[in-house]
Amino acid sequence: MTDDEKLYLDREFSKIAGRVWTSKILKSNDEVPDLFHYTNATGLLGIVRSRSLWATHFQSMNDPSEMRYGMNLAHGLINALVDQGPKKKVQFLRGAAKCLDNAFARGATPYVVSFSDDGRLPKQWKEYGDGGAGFSIAFDLARSSNLFGEGTSVLKITYDAAVQGDILSSTIEEFWNVFQEWELRCGQHEFALPSAPHEYSLESHCQSQLVSLLLTECVAFKNPSPYRGEQEWRLARFSPGGSPLRFRSGPRGIVPYIELMPPSGQKLPIKRVIQGPTADPTLAKGSVETLLDECGYAGVEVEVSAILQP
Repeated sequence: MTDDEKLYLDREFSKIAGRVWTSKILKSNDEVPDLFHYTNATGLLGIVRSRSLWATHFQSMNDPSEMRYGMNLAHGLINALVDQGPKKKVQFLRGAAKCLDNAFARGATPYVVSFSDDGRLPKQWKEYGDGGAGFSIAFDLARSSNLFGEGTSVLKITYDAAVQGDILSSTIEEFWNVFQEWELRCGQHEFALPSAPHEYSLESHCQSQLVSLLLTECVAFKNPSPYRGEQEWRLARFSPGGSPLRFRSGPRGIVPYIELMPPSGQKLPIKRVIQGPTADPTLAKGSVETLLDECGYAGVEVEVSAILQP
């Protein structure tokens, strides 16, 4: 297989990702809204001073079932398809399941920053924003989805189990169809991926690409019961990439994280800062505006919330 043929396949897989995600999660005319990150005063200071966001290792997220929930769905669906598929498809899916099992060992570890599309959610204020006295920071990530480098995605969380299953099954079927059509046209060829010291088969490459998309989708799946009201979106990157792995303390011990930063000299796409209720709104607003001015964010809107919405 030539590099041009590989690029063609990868473009087809990218089309699948966009098609499945848009049709199942976003309506065709939907746009990514302003996304709000809830934090305390220390978090706000760190974000605007460093011009970076801290993306947390998935196993240190507040929900202990993070990723495993979606991966269990994916495994269950693959196993069901294995039980009923033709021999060649069974072989392909078993290889994909093994690749999925080994994904974390190969370094496909998601690091996540959480947002909400509502900047005044009482539960989020109380849990992440100093009990309501903290901040929600509005980011324009629609025009800046590529600001943090390759492999970083903006994902809308879905809490609907039926939609989650539909996304996974559509992804698997479309990848299988592309692989099957290409194999019929070209036969089985061996080729070397540019970054790999050994050879991958066409089948192995397609399985690897399928699992990469399944993992991305699993980042956007949450258990419907306890989390639906969060209206969450995520900024996710798989593996640290060029970002050094760092550590901080957290409620359950040591938390690994990476810093997501725009290219040198660029600012984070901050549009607005909302502070929770405070005894002196005028002083609070002026202090935040001064901080933003000093850190290069002059003109960013600041408001103080008088009352949390019920």
